[in-house]
Amino acid sequence: MKSIISKAPMKIGILGGTFDPIHTTHVSMAKHAKQQLNLDQVWFIPVNVPPHKYREQLTSSEHRLAMLRLALADEPTFLIQDLELQRKTVSYTYETIQQLRDQYPNTEFYFLIGADNVEGLSRWKELEYLLSEVHFVAFKRTGHTIESKYPIILLDWEEQVMSSTAARQLGGYQYLDERVVRYMLEHRLYGLTAIHMLVAKNMPYKRFIHTMGVVETAITLARQHGLNELQCHAAALLHDYAKAMPKYQLQVMMEQYFPNEPFIPQVAHAFVGSHIIQTELLVTDTVVIDAVKYHTTGHPNMDEIAMCIFVADYIEPNRNFAGVEQARELAKTDIKLAAYYAVVKTNNHLRNQGLTIHHDSQALEEMLEKAIRK
Repeated sequence: MKSIISKAPMKIGILGGTFDPIHTTHVSMAKHAKQQLNLDQVWFIPVNVPPHKYREQLTSSEHRLAMLRLALADEPTFLIQDLELQRKTVSYTYETIQQLRDQYPNTEFYFLIGADNVEGLSRWKELEYLLSEVHFVAFKRTGHTIESKYPIILLDWEEQVMSSTAARQLGGYQYLDERVVRYMLEHRLYGLTAIHMLVAKNMPYKRFIHTMGVVETAITLARQHGLNELQCHAAALLHDYAKAMPKYQLQVMMEQYFPNEPFIPQVAHAFVGSHIIQTELLVTDTVVIDAVKYHTTGHPNMDEIAMCIFVADYIEPNRNFAGVEQARELAKTDIKLAAYYAVVKTNNHLRNQGLTIHHDSQALEEMLEKAIRK
């Protein structure tokens, strides 16, 4: 347990949690509290077994500690205290504070909690002792009020509060430090596999974050519309497999394997990717192959899986452009209507920019317009 405590009294923030995994909201909250309260350090204390989640299966303490170290590597005043992990029992806050108070009797502790924890404070074990030994600090949205009969320091907080559960879902990776995500991939945590690792190595990190957003969206759409979830998952994961290839290489492969297709740099990766996943990854499912091939241009004869990936690529959570929320709402009830919305918007944008529209995109727009008007 490392520490740089001096003999002079210090102001220490304490942030406890499962950190399964640690995400950017944890770090942002610690930074905000440190600045607002003029804290000397913030200690991150991973729980062994949380009292309110004692039946929940946590990732091993070894992995959680490793991810904490990676995420806090650039923050010299953010330290990790593993005393709750060492106790190997249910983690009660009062026992932790007793131990810290014995070790650091002159230290002023500030215990950081989310606004949602304020209401449940009355159920905390030995609360009166805790109130006498620490300052509770809660984060609230500006303009919102938090009422409590207990003395709580309230800090205004503008950022979205993200849970570890949401962050480790496929579309929440933008809330994780890149080093943490790569550790998760390396150690196959949270359902990640060797294929995920291979995909991640094949593209820049931001592209991988986009890919995982498409995967999450495709799975959601598959469940909403009764599609084959495994095929949607596979096609979404592989859809941008050739995206990072150099332009000249894409052009060579287009001429070699798709000689009848025009070379349009913005869409070539989809065609080339559909070829590479067959030769390099030995994908044989033609449904998945076609979904990868048409995820950018669409196609008038594409099936529901391909349409799912086409739409998921357009509306995944990291997309932020005018009209995306409308497309997301349409996709919940009518994936074909969402596809029509997406292809019309995209084609109009290309027309306005004076760029080439692929013949498949034009044909898809015309086909969907006729189908919707019926």
